[in-house]
Amino acid sequence: MAARGLSRGVMALIVVDSILVVVLIALLISHPRPEGEPTLTATEPAATAGEEPGREEPEPEEPEEPEEDEPALQPPDDAVSEAAFVTPSGNIWCELEADSASCTIGSHSYSVPDQPCDGPYGRVLQVSEDEATLPCLSEEPATSAPDGLAELDYGESTVVNDFWCTSEESGVTCYSVMSGRGFSVARANYTTF
Repeated sequence: MAARGLSRGVMALIVVDSILVVVLIALLISHPRPEGEPTLTATEPAATAGEEPGREEPEPEEPEEPEEDEPALQPPDDAVSEAAFVTPSGNIWCELEADSASCTIGSHSYSVPDQPCDGPYGRVLQVSEDEATLPCLSEEPATSAPDGLAELDYGESTVVNDFWCTSEESGVTCYSVMSGRGFSVARANYTTF
């Protein structure tokens, strides 16, 4: 009889141990430990080197520069620095200045929205750091590129000051590097963003 009672006690111990293991696994699953070391917050004191051997001290954070000084876009490293260019087709020519980039299209098939001004409108696109627009002009722009402009081959980009333009077979896209605003223009369509 004593052996049989011991057997029930061992069985009870195994059942209790099994239940504890299941509870431990359930707790670990419901409260997983994050990978890596926990990040210290400003309200937690930093550990000294002697408190936890092997623990790395967090790097001091560099003060962040104001966001307005950081560029929104990174132009390609192989960009040239042509302040004025014409596309290989000769239908689009652009000028990059200190505070804007603008392109003129000689002929297009896209429709222009209602004219918000009395002057010529729709063939010139312009981007500044603040916005991309179709500006109202005081006189009709030329229908062909001025002589002597450098040709920006398809696939090439130019960056001057904070403005970047890329020539593609599908048209020209220009950006404000600082804000990311810009426009695309082609014979069939244009967009501002």
